[in-house]
Amino acid sequence: MAHQRSNSSPTVGAHVAGKSALKRRKRQTKEPKREDYIVESEYQEAFMEWRRFRSFQQQSVARSRAKAKQVEYEQELQIRATERDNAMLEKRITELERSISVFVEMIKQEEMSQSQLVPSIDG
Repeated sequence: MAHQRSNSSPTVGAHVAGKSALKRRKRQTKEPKREDYIVESEYQEAFMEWRRFRSFQQQSVARSRAKAKQVEYEQELQIRATERDNAMLEKRITELERSISVFVEMIKQEEMSQSQLVPSIDG
């Protein structure tokens, strides 16, 4: 790319970011234009590099989307399992509340029968 015509300025702040910024290779994210190159072979090389870059980006996006779908699927499974557990717990709560009501009624009846059997002191 030595003969590439470009109006772009050097990266500002590369020296501030540290050594990692210096090691990065600047990639052309836009498709190279023929008119920006004097030699056809340099254009072809730039175009092939851009295609490799785009191919890598497309694969990366595909992996990212697949991973997001997998995470969403796993979350949906977890939600469904939690909803099932919650429904079972709600049912158990209802059963226990009924049992408590039965026991409360039994205690009330027992107390009433005990009060009828024991004569009152006043009477």
